[in-house]
Amino acid sequence: MASAAELIGESYVVFEPAEDVPSRVEMTELVKTRGEVLLSSGLRLVFEVAPKADPDVFKPLPMQLIRRYARTAADRGVVTPLEDGTWYIEVPRLPGVWAHGSTSDEAMAELPSVIEEWAVLKVQDGDRDLPTFGDINLNVI
Repeated sequence: MASAAELIGESYVVFEPAEDVPSRVEMTELVKTRGEVLLSSGLRLVFEVAPKADPDVFKPLPMQLIRRYARTAADRGVVTPLEDGTWYIEVPRLPGVWAHGSTSDEAMAELPSVIEEWAVLKVQDGDRDLPTFGDINLNVI
């Protein structure tokens, strides 16, 4: 089973672990995590195999849901003008999460991406104290 690359039109397949390499594959070098293959065309394929993710440790994040959460939370942002003429916006239920801009529109436009990044980190860290916005509860991810 190929785990790194298969080149269309060539008979070179990179396998991991090395014991899985079938006899039809001719390679100049095979290393378990990185190496290079010299193709008959003279091209050299340099590869690096990412370690297999442990399904108990890594699971893909539902980014559409997180983005919707961020937009919904940002709608609850409170905009404050600052003395220097710039603008600050925060969501009261998300302490420490804020955006800043030269105009209120600029600050408001920045807030969803700040919330999204914050939410991704919270979910990846396994934190289960995210507030629910509307029907979106990221604590169950």
